[in-house]
Amino acid sequence: EAIRILSTAYIDCAVNAGAEFAQVAAALSANADMEAFRRAQRDLYVEHFRKALASFVRLNRQSAHALSLGIVASADALAGEAASGHLTRAQAIDALTRIMSAAV
Repeated sequence: EAIRILSTAYIDCAVNAGAEFAQVAAALSANADMEAFRRAQRDLYVEHFRKALASFVRLNRQSAHALSLGIVASADALAGEAASGHLTRAQAIDALTRIMSAAV
């Protein structure tokens, strides 16, 4: 249940942002300062996911960080596809939930 809640929250954030989600993400990579901001935001998500998943999987901090980074990268891709209408909200949530469940 916790994994589905995380998946839903992440995807809904992007879907609610609308089709501009991917454009905003791209703009945040346009120069070094913006890229640093985007990376800091991604690192916050990675840390949130690491903490949330800690009760499901026992890994050392570096391994848990790497796993969480992979999950966030998957979440970003699925969120962008849902926001642009290439996937439905339900498809994106289901896929992310399956990815996260398989990872832990």
